[in-house]
Order: sequence, then structure tokens, then C-alpha cells
Amino acid sequence: MNLRSAESLLGTPECVNDAGLLTMHALEEIGKAYILRDRLQQAENSGVDFIQIEGRGDDFYSHPAKINAALNEMPAELRTLTMGTFDPSQQFFQTGRMNISQDLKEHITYTEYGSNGWISPHTFNPTQVRNLIHRLRELNP
Repeated sequence: MNLRSAESLLGTPECVNDAGLLTMHALEEIGKAYILRDRLQQAENSGVDFIQIEGRGDDFYSHPAKINAALNEMPAELRTLTMGTFDPSQQFFQTGRMNISQDLKEHITYTEYGSNGWISPHTFNPTQVRNLIHRLRELNP
């Protein structure tokens, strides 16, 4: 999947969350590129012609670190997404503006089975997801 695919999902209301999730995955990959860019610059400044990726504790493998690396390159207004519920009576679900994060990525994947089949109790604001997609296309790590 790519950002074009994510954007095409925004035209189907029940797929807005999928588009948001794919966009957050793309954000992570862009963050990984920023981490590599920064390490390469550090290596060059130190006179070293290689970079080293450590084990699992390395930011290169950390979902939150990759997301944050990309978000640090973005304007503040694109660092949050608004979520609401399909059913306003579901008061126990978090709604409103939420910071883009690994927690949000996990939160949006929550689904449950209702009388009409599988449902996701939250939905992203499609305009905000589209704006995030457009900004990610402009980034050049």
C-alpha cells in the first residue's frame, strides 16, 4: 500500500480508519528515513563512513521513535487527529483530538462485534487524514 491507496480509501466512510492506519504506517517509514538521515549526518561529521543499527533497543526498530522522528518534521496542526464515535452513547471511548502515536495506532484498530457485524467504535476525521497524506508526500527525508 502507498499514500495514494490510503487516500483512495477516504472516499468510503467505513474505510477512513483503514486510510488513517495506513497513513500512520507510512509516517513510521518516513520517520525511519529521518533516523537514518540523522545517523548518516552524525557519521559523516565524525569521519565515519558507515552507520550501525543496534539490536531491538535501537530507535530504528522503535515504533514510537519512528513516529516521533517524522512528527518532529511536521507542523503542530498535523500532529493530532480528531476521533469521534459512531455511537455517541458509547461514553467510555476516548474522543476528540489525539496525538498521533503508537497508542493511537493501536487504539484505532479496536473493533467489536455488534448486531450488524464487525464495527469500529471510532472514526478519524477524513479531511485531517487527507491533509496528513498530502504533507507526508511533501516530506523528503
